[in-house]
Amino acid sequence: MAHESNQPYDLVEEIRKDIFNNSPRPIWEASLVAALALVAGIVGRTYHVNGMGLNVYLLLLAGTGTGKDSMSGAIVRLLEEVRKIVPAANFFGPRPVSAAAFFKALAANPCFVSHQGEAWNLIQQLCSPKADPNSKALLATLLDAYSKTGPNGKIPMIAYSDNAKNIEVPKGAAFTLLGDSTPSEFRRSFDERHVLSGFITRMSVVEYTGEVPPLNLNRYTDPALIANLATLCAHTLTLSSRNEFQPVLLDDGAQRQFKYAEEFHLEQMNSKLIPEVEKALWSRRNEKAYRLAALVAIGCNPYAPVINEHQAAWALDFEEANTLRLINAFEEGEVGEQATSETTQQMRVRTVIKDWFSKPWAELQRYKVGIEAMRANGVVPYSYISKRLTSDAAFKNAKLGATATLKKTIKELFDCGELQRVSPKDAHDKFNTTSECYAPTNYDEFTGEGKHEVKSFF
Repeated sequence: MAHESNQPYDLVEEIRKDIFNNSPRPIWEASLVAALALVAGIVGRTYHVNGMGLNVYLLLLAGTGTGKDSMSGAIVRLLEEVRKIVPAANFFGPRPVSAAAFFKALAANPCFVSHQGEAWNLIQQLCSPKADPNSKALLATLLDAYSKTGPNGKIPMIAYSDNAKNIEVPKGAAFTLLGDSTPSEFRRSFDERHVLSGFITRMSVVEYTGEVPPLNLNRYTDPALIANLATLCAHTLTLSSRNEFQPVLLDDGAQRQFKYAEEFHLEQMNSKLIPEVEKALWSRRNEKAYRLAALVAIGCNPYAPVINEHQAAWALDFEEANTLRLINAFEEGEVGEQATSETTQQMRVRTVIKDWFSKPWAELQRYKVGIEAMRANGVVPYSYISKRLTSDAAFKNAKLGATATLKKTIKELFDCGELQRVSPKDAHDKFNTTSECYAPTNYDEFTGEGKHEVKSFF
């Protein structure tokens, strides 16, 4: 599913449009994630693809002030309207705080979506090496809750010494998790061990990298959308009351897409060259794509859903992009303790300087620093480096603070001979600036392929 669906009617897309148009700060990624989470919260138990239930774990990464926390409000708003038509449509539930509480919630309501704001807190709580017994039990339960769904899925029962306290969850119970976090806090909250434990790999991690959108005061929901949502909820509740599980099938084109994806999967898993953490991140890409494609297919035809080639390709591309984002975070040293190491800080400065010399000038102008003549003469202003990196995880979370750490890192590169300082007089005379400026001593390292013509300042 691209920004616009090719389907004659796509409920997921219609929900996404409604959430986007009614959000205080409209973000396409946030509206998509919330729409998928809502549909999964409704149909996760009663539909299945390849025997898997359609519950999903979705996480939106976006900066502070972007309005990412409004996703749950949008879901609650839509379900409140639906309950005026279908009173039993209770598909929004509590966030898990303990294994016992989680089991009680699923026993009472075997299919719902829950919102976890600032989800990095939950990840740290569950994945910490010092996690308490309650957190370890909750992690194990959430791992089971993701995987043990569908017609034959059964989350193991919590057994107490007093049998009267035992909690049993209905067959196929489906819990959908919708979380949000800032990118830097999320990446700090886990490391390679947590990926290998399986929790991070179950998440579809979507990131918004744009600016804070303007405030939107529009509020309108098409009654036809509520009617279609109510129809889906009523059909789902009917299936649930009969304890029926409806399959989502694949057409020939979709089967072909997933066949290609399976070949790629085996190639990655069997490679001797790919690190284990990368293999782990790739391991659930196809599984997550199946579920997402099925959600879109149900939105097009809830009575006889069939995934088509377009939907399959969209879901696989979507999960490939999400997986590569996490792999790149590891490669860039943005994850866990790597994120604030001196090695990572130096690497981030080198990367930003490389961008200065290699990216199109029109793209750099948005930072409103320096002039193109600086770049042509092999000079980068400190103001550009600062604008790029003071909010970067490697510096923002450093003990000394962002500015002091950035200046310390630049001095280390100066001491190592990688950077030279341009004298204030030269900077003023040649570029009419009072900004501190630097010149790299090794242009091959800082420019690379597609570099612009750069001559040495010195």
